[in-house]
Amino acid sequence: MAPISNIPSLPRWAQSKAKRAEDASERARQGLPAEDKGLYQQPLNAERTTNQLSGMRELFISYRNLDEVPGFDQSPGEIGKVTFPNDDGVVHFSGTSLNGALDFRTDDFVSQYRFHGSQADYLTVHKNGATTIGSVDLANLPKSFSLATRDPDEPAQEIPRSVYFEATSGGAEVLKRLPKDSDAALFREVFLDGTKSMSSVRTDFQESLQSAIAGSDLSATEQAGLNELFQKPSASTPRKLYQSLTRLSSAHPDNPKLSQLREKAGFWQAMEDFPKLQADGISRTVQYYVSPGHLALQTAAQDWDIDKESGLPVADSIIVGGGPGGLASAYHLSERGTRTVMFEAGYVGQGFSDAGAKSVHQLRTNGSASNLIYTANTNQLGVDVSMQRHLGENREKCTEARKEWNEACGEKTHGVSQARGDEAAHPANRSELFEHMSHVAHGLALKYPDTFVCENSPVTSIEKVERGDSHLFKVKTAQGHELLTRSLVMATGFVGSDGQHARSLKMFEPLEGSGVSVLENDNSLFEDNDKLEKNLLVFSERLIGRPEIRDRIETMPEGSRITVVGGGESAIKGALEALYLNPGVAVDLYTSGPMEPYQTQIPSSVIAPPITEGAIKDKDIAARTLSGLREFGTPVTPDSLNELLQLETEGRVRIHEMGKHF
Repeated sequence: MAPISNIPSLPRWAQSKAKRAEDASERARQGLPAEDKGLYQQPLNAERTTNQLSGMRELFISYRNLDEVPGFDQSPGEIGKVTFPNDDGVVHFSGTSLNGALDFRTDDFVSQYRFHGSQADYLTVHKNGATTIGSVDLANLPKSFSLATRDPDEPAQEIPRSVYFEATSGGAEVLKRLPKDSDAALFREVFLDGTKSMSSVRTDFQESLQSAIAGSDLSATEQAGLNELFQKPSASTPRKLYQSLTRLSSAHPDNPKLSQLREKAGFWQAMEDFPKLQADGISRTVQYYVSPGHLALQTAAQDWDIDKESGLPVADSIIVGGGPGGLASAYHLSERGTRTVMFEAGYVGQGFSDAGAKSVHQLRTNGSASNLIYTANTNQLGVDVSMQRHLGENREKCTEARKEWNEACGEKTHGVSQARGDEAAHPANRSELFEHMSHVAHGLALKYPDTFVCENSPVTSIEKVERGDSHLFKVKTAQGHELLTRSLVMATGFVGSDGQHARSLKMFEPLEGSGVSVLENDNSLFEDNDKLEKNLLVFSERLIGRPEIRDRIETMPEGSRITVVGGGESAIKGALEALYLNPGVAVDLYTSGPMEPYQTQIPSSVIAPPITEGAIKDKDIAARTLSGLREFGTPVTPDSLNELLQLETEGRVRIHEMGKHF
């Protein structure tokens, strides 16, 4: 550890605690026990050491990027030195991202980090006596150590469970409880047992619904309107059908056949939506929706402003999109008492569900960096929306759910390395982030009387309307919502709720019509439903979570080969998912160049709180961050690359580097 005298003097309350910690670390370096100094050896292995070092390096990069930035660096003219005050205290940084010192001091604790290439030393002392000190060295792992005032054999301090913990549960547990002789048993047969294919179930629904429409006693015009939805089926067909039948049921309340039709259409939509509400065995148990009429009543009850010209309620903010950006925006606006409505075309967090990213089991950002909510005071978060405070409990819940799901499906767990329950530096799992997003959404829907969350409510139009010297935005949804708002947050993401804006596969379109189906998104699954079990399939890796695609891979005969195009993490994980789904198939992987491993998906240096705050206020920081992110690209993580190379030695993967010809 670098001498204390090299940094700003420590407060008096910290000096004796820091001295005791340094004495203990010296004993640890000599291989002697440190318990007599009140500190205990913490478990440390190669993976944890790598994660700690990677996290510290990203932290150094984030503050190094603030060097000489006006308004942020309070040490102008001193290249290589950064003084950055924030709400918690003051940060002092000096050196480079590979060789430097970082000191963070508040009224309650002080932290010191020293980074030297593959080695890092750290010390944190809290006013309450809690102390951590350690040294990690990738070049000399046996010399690495970590000491803390907490005995690792003692139970950790218990944090009260989030009141929104029941927003999710284990998917396998839910499906197993369904009675086998009921219609609901279809869920188990398709998603758990695999005894029925989703493509055949979809065909059965369409045929039975059209037959029921013909005998529903509806007028010819009403029947024609419903049947038109089946002419060009898409991923939104079940939802549109259910909405149409709901409106007709209101118009014909005494028609029992119509009620049965509506129930069947709702069941079909639930079947199609199940993968969107699950992530590696974790399933959402609640959905969020406020009808247009109920929203009008609720906003009136909360005394929202009413626009005199249109008679519509006026929100302070409307958020379009319920992904990470939309949820975080909704939380901070709600905390400020803002009258907020969030419209999501599909489901909150759907991009991290099995329908959006099944092949991704472990993210390439650590648990701390995956937290959606950052605030100066951790206690301000309560216990409901902080991923980091509940990391241990959520990780345990997600691990058990994944284990139960894979055992029930007969699938092998892969792509997930083990972590100690509350280890924030360890890469987060996709199901943990999905769980975290479900908690945030549940809190938004229940806690804030002036915040409304509307899922399955795609926005159809946004119009700017003038009101004197100012203007408002009029927002309409497919469900019939119509509101005005003073501000608009567009958090629509990249691919759309059904993947309609995902990466195009147009280069393969010439193959269609010759026994090949090119599947770009969820809509393609409906358009080519009758061909999914007989045609050759070309599909995006995001569709590998859909049951019809998984069924096809699992039933391929031994010796079959699958071609994967791409050299980034998503391509590698797609290849690994296919190989684990069917032990009898092999993969040909075509890349344009060598695959480069890296520890994280997105460097925390571009999403750390000081950088994100700086990017909002300063265009130069935003441009620098974006440039760095583009240079970073989408490299393969070491774990994924190791798995792939191991399977290559077993003869199950052939890697083809095509160079400029690809």
